[in-house]
Amino acid sequence: MKRLLLWAMLCVSLACAAQAQTRLGLVVGNDRYENLPSLQKAGNDARAIAATLEQLGFATTLLQDADRRGMTRALSDLANAITPGDEVLFYYAGHGVEVSGRNYLLPTDAPAAHPGDEAFVTAESVAVDDVLFTLQSRGARVTVLILDACRDNPFPRQGTRSAGGARGLAPISAPEGAFILFSAGTGQSALDGLGAADANPNSVFTRALLPLLTAPGLPLQQIARALKAEVEATAQSVNHKQRSAYYDELTGDFVLNANATRGATALEGRAPAAPVMAAPDPCDAAARDWQAVAGLDDPAVLRSFSQTHQDCAVFATAARERAQAIDIARGGGGAGIGIGVAPGGAGIAAPAQPAKPAPAVQTWRVKRGVSEGHMNARSGPGTGYPILFQIPEGTGGLLVQDCRKPDAGGGTKDVCLTTWGNRQGWVSIGGLERE
Repeated sequence: MKRLLLWAMLCVSLACAAQAQTRLGLVVGNDRYENLPSLQKAGNDARAIAATLEQLGFATTLLQDADRRGMTRALSDLANAITPGDEVLFYYAGHGVEVSGRNYLLPTDAPAAHPGDEAFVTAESVAVDDVLFTLQSRGARVTVLILDACRDNPFPRQGTRSAGGARGLAPISAPEGAFILFSAGTGQSALDGLGAADANPNSVFTRALLPLLTAPGLPLQQIARALKAEVEATAQSVNHKQRSAYYDELTGDFVLNANATRGATALEGRAPAAPVMAAPDPCDAAARDWQAVAGLDDPAVLRSFSQTHQDCAVFATAARERAQAIDIARGGGGAGIGIGVAPGGAGIAAPAQPAKPAPAVQTWRVKRGVSEGHMNARSGPGTGYPILFQIPEGTGGLLVQDCRKPDAGGGTKDVCLTTWGNRQGWVSIGGLERE
């Protein structure tokens, strides 16, 4: 009897522990600053991310236009709600600044500091590493920080000293169990939008992030890699350098949306029922195909993608807006029907021209017989850069762009930025051939 009681108590404890492993989220979006330049899209970003996290099973708190006390209170409440084994995600959109190698998130009541006021700034802001420590100290199994906070330093710069770095945030050391995603790399500023003509309600980074968060079965690490190419290509459409960055210290993959299919459970004593599959989600196919076109600067291909995947509004809209942004950057007016002047008559509508078919996307493969049976994909254009992954000989479906002479490690062949599924790396063109 005692053994049965002990067993029952153990089962209850395990059930409680399993139940305690929940998903918690805190989302902050700051637009209206009292003493600093206001932003246009941080609030929109925060609302969209909060809604998406709720969809993914996160108990989410949304905080908008928060002062320092509001931010620290919300962080304290989140920390108190964490139990060991939980999955926690913190998202911030707003102003951020780097001071002496540390990153700070600026609340809406941040002071209008001047050069030499670094101590004042840091005392009135929220340090990113403090956020990370606060959340991890409660035993969270996974801690994710997503920071769309690398915009230009909002403080004035005079002489040789300033209240913070000129732009962007500093690299950060991620502890075990943490994943940190920045909207821009070290020393880069993140775009709030693409200019006055940009009707998208979200920032360049968050508009690319949103559809990827809900892609079924897509690990966070692959989401981060896909974001690099997408954010960079969108920013380049207005001649801006921005490439998202991430720091991964998770053990294994972390999937945000694991509910791709459902299966019927066989009841005891009965034959197993046929599995009940969820209806195909049109965004599943769109998410897979998006990886092939995300890094391309071809409006025709993007519009063809949009038509093919019109049943998935998120990706179809993103493709159309990306194509329009490229057209505007190149001096075009988009894909609308124009009114022209026919020979011999003013103001006569020119006949509509049939749309040209989208060009086929040229793909490449690794040649058979390459050295050691694979090609090394590196983090930069040259053999002096670290190897990210290896592509086996005969592998096809590769996308190649931005070929150049190697700038590290020598070599006689050009190296090209090569996309293989959700991964990107620099590969020697000598080991590739057109399919």
